[in-house]
Amino acid sequence: MRVLEELMQRIGYAFWDKALLRRALTHASVGQENNQRLEFLGDAVLQLCVSDLLYLQYPSSSEGELTSHRASLVREETLARVAEELSLASHIQSIPPLKNNSRGRRSILADAMEAVLGAVYLDGGLQSARAFVSRHLLTLPLDTLPLSNAKSALQEKLQEQGAPEPIYRQISQEGPPHNCRFTVAVYGQDRELGRGTGRSKRDAEQQAAKEALDHFDYAGEGR
Repeated sequence: MRVLEELMQRIGYAFWDKALLRRALTHASVGQENNQRLEFLGDAVLQLCVSDLLYLQYPSSSEGELTSHRASLVREETLARVAEELSLASHIQSIPPLKNNSRGRRSILADAMEAVLGAVYLDGGLQSARAFVSRHLLTLPLDTLPLSNAKSALQEKLQEQGAPEPIYRQISQEGPPHNCRFTVAVYGQDRELGRGTGRSKRDAEQQAAKEALDHFDYAGEGR
C-alpha cells in the first residue's frame, strides 16, 4: 500500500478507489482483470483534455497547428516518456515482468498511461483528469516532442533530391480491433527507407517517416 501512496504522490492525484489504480497498472498478460478497458476510456479522455487545454493555451494557433501539437502530445512515444518519468514501469504487473529491454516496452508504458488517466477520470471526474493531463503533458516543451508531421518533412527531403514521392506499405496488423498495432514501411528510390509501428496506420506511417529522416540526418543522405 505504501508503494501505491508513493506513486500517487508522483502522479499528483490521490485515488479514493485504489483498486482502479491497481487495475490500470495490470497488463493483459496477467489475465482477464487487466487495464485494457481503462486504456480504451483513457484514450478518449486524453484526446478531449489535450484538445481543450491546447485550445486555451494557444489562442492564436490555427486548426492545423493545434492538430499537430495534439498529435505530438498523444503519440505513443510521448506517453511512454512521461510514464518513464513517473516510474510507472516498476508498478506494472505483467508476465514476464517488464524490463528495460522488454519487447514492446514503450507500447506497454503508453497503454498504462492511458489506463491511469482513465482510472483518474472514473475516480475523480473530468476536472481531475484534465489536471492530470495539464500537469504531466502540457508542461512538455513542444520542441522536445517527437516530430508530428514527419511524412511531410520526408516528402520535402526527397523532392529536394529530385526523387519521387515516398510510398507507404502496411507490413502487418496485430492485436484486437480496439488495440491494434500496425507496422508500416516507407519506400523511396527503390529501397526501404524506414519502418514504424503505431496504434493506427497513420501513426505507424509517421514513425516510419521519422526513422527515414533519422537515417538521412545520420548519413547525410538516404541509406
